[in-house]
Amino acid sequence: MTWLFLTLVLTATAPADALAVREIEIVHFSHTDVGFTDHPIVCRELYRRYLDIALDAVRDSSGRPRGERFVWTAESALAVRDWWEAASPERRGQFLDAVRSGQLEVTALACNNTPFMNAAQWQTMVHWLPEEVWNAGRVQVGVQDDVNGFPRAGAKALLDRGIHRLFTGINEDNGGPPFRRPSAFWWKQPDGRRLFVWLNQGYGSGFDFFERAEWRRGPVPQASDTRYRPARAGDFLRNDEPSVRAAHERCVEMVRALERNGYRHEILTVSLTNQWRFDNDPPFPPIAAFVATWNRLGLMPALRLTTVADAMARMEKVLGPGAPEYSGEWTDWWANETASAPREVAASRAAKRLIDALQAPLWGPQSEPASPALSGYWHSASGPSSTAPDQGSSSPIRRRLRSAAGSPCRPRVCESRSIRWRTPRPASVTSSILSPESNRGGGLADPRI
Repeated sequence: MTWLFLTLVLTATAPADALAVREIEIVHFSHTDVGFTDHPIVCRELYRRYLDIALDAVRDSSGRPRGERFVWTAESALAVRDWWEAASPERRGQFLDAVRSGQLEVTALACNNTPFMNAAQWQTMVHWLPEEVWNAGRVQVGVQDDVNGFPRAGAKALLDRGIHRLFTGINEDNGGPPFRRPSAFWWKQPDGRRLFVWLNQGYGSGFDFFERAEWRRGPVPQASDTRYRPARAGDFLRNDEPSVRAAHERCVEMVRALERNGYRHEILTVSLTNQWRFDNDPPFPPIAAFVATWNRLGLMPALRLTTVADAMARMEKVLGPGAPEYSGEWTDWWANETASAPREVAASRAAKRLIDALQAPLWGPQSEPASPALSGYWHSASGPSSTAPDQGSSSPIRRRLRSAAGSPCRPRVCESRSIRWRTPRPASVTSSILSPESNRGGGLADPRI
């Protein structure tokens, strides 16, 4: 008994240099959950503003040493396309420069998805971005956060598009990950192709590696609720030396717990969101100064603020050779929620049948304007779009819809995870996000939010 007690004490006080993990990759993004915090139209407007904030932070820090620069990952292509369509040519150029510099990344999927989409919708998901952005961004990773599964049809669509890595941040509510987290595995498809998958602990769990107490207070407020605000510099991840050393103490405890549970690799990837609502939140540029101070102090594990593609490439190099290989379907435990919206699912499926009818050879060759219009309808039926392109009541597209359905129709309902509404968090979970440090009042720090 005495020997066991001494062993536990020595383990608890072992220096950080004794850790197997030597470097932590931090991926910073806004989790896209359309409709969870605000109306979908509000969410999409916020995403556009967030990308402006991130781009400005990237450009402002681009002249600093590489380890001090702000880095941002756009979790979903939905926000990028919306931003791109509204941006000026000058702003688009700045965006592409930021992507080429490695400080800003674009990912492959438009939304976080359920298994209810058909083949055409999956193709829409992986072709959501304009080709100019896709090619300039050298997109390398698909991201599926929150949802606790990923359809094999989605894996096939990613591989067909040339994407061989999948980053996941599963929410364990009413479900869970297929294997212990954090971990990596190879997902073998029926045709023999493989996807390298990282089971991240949680899409916002990086915060817990450095802070002991939640910063958020209250419920999940809407953006219009001025009693609450996004985090500002000094609210958490402070870059003064005492705060950074306290964060290091917390980090060592967290990493040591992972290692006791079997994680013994030299590299670890975590992801971090802002703490205003956890989902649909703006960038937190002060994280760059926190990381820079940490590394200046020579603390271990070292930190790297990086993109998800860079982190995944490093993880594959280190973990890939020894990662297990699995095959089969990856069931989404939340798919049962779709049954709670039978009218919406029926409307979505009817819309897909109507779009298929529009493309039937019965109608003859498509007119020149038909192709972009049909593409717009697929975007509307596959993602959280408020409207499909309006071609006018007398257009060939509208006439075909009228012929197929008996009345004018505009497909508007999707089956992607991001558009589905969720029930509020249970009271027990809501109470757990309370902290003595208030984040109420004071308005919004950035006028773009």
